[in-house]
Amino acid sequence: MIKIEQVVGKTINGLSFVAPNLAGKIMLDLFCRPNKGKKFTKKEQAFIDKATWQSVFLDGKKIQCYLWGQGDKKIFLAHGFNSNAARWRILCNMLLKEGYQVIALDVPAHGNSDWSRVNGILYAQVIQQVINQFKPNIVVGHSFAGIAYAYYFSKLKSLPVEKMVLMGVPNDLSDVTQVFFNTLKVNQQVQDAYLKAFLKKFSYPTSYFKLDKLLKEVAIPSLIIHDEQDDIASFEGAKMLHQSLNNSIFVPTTKLGHSLQGRSAFKAILDFIN
Repeated sequence: MIKIEQVVGKTINGLSFVAPNLAGKIMLDLFCRPNKGKKFTKKEQAFIDKATWQSVFLDGKKIQCYLWGQGDKKIFLAHGFNSNAARWRILCNMLLKEGYQVIALDVPAHGNSDWSRVNGILYAQVIQQVINQFKPNIVVGHSFAGIAYAYYFSKLKSLPVEKMVLMGVPNDLSDVTQVFFNTLKVNQQVQDAYLKAFLKKFSYPTSYFKLDKLLKEVAIPSLIIHDEQDDIASFEGAKMLHQSLNNSIFVPTTKLGHSLQGRSAFKAILDFIN
């Protein structure tokens, strides 16, 4: 069976020979457009419905946030690409038992939030709005959220949170980009056109988004959790990130994959924040 990714890749490869700039723009659009995360299962919807729904706005567009609990300590949970706030169901219930107030969001183009595309800089702007609104003590980010946190915190002179947890985050955006290229099996001309389009749109090359560089001077006590079998974000990259930070703990896991949906990972978070 021919996969849709192969068809898309072959089409873009062909386009690159007659209109390389257009091929690069299409690739960038695909990279920023999630194909999952909008829908909730019945169990996920029941979990979301128990929250207090509160909207935050950026440029007139809605960021849907959810609040559980009334604890004095606030913890903010930010999900990754192709996901939504419901991914935190198990961890949220564990945190509530510990007396935390939990805040989660649907990232732009995911869940109940507006937009049809998302990128790391937009996500960082959204995080800034949410942190300003709810003032959490602790932040947790999975995967793509780590890039947004790194970009946001690297721009600040004073830090608004006490602790940070990074779960399955890619140390280098270029690594994730290469996974994207490999999935679509695009040629070198398409890859070059994509990198050109990325630089033109964001005024940064993909190589700028390296967490070990962005977070090197960010003195937030941090926990890094990463699975040895992560097929999206490099395990070696996570170790590099840990080595570059001034105050971090590294917890490797096995057989949890990129999602890190396991109680061993969640227990490590509780131990760290408590």
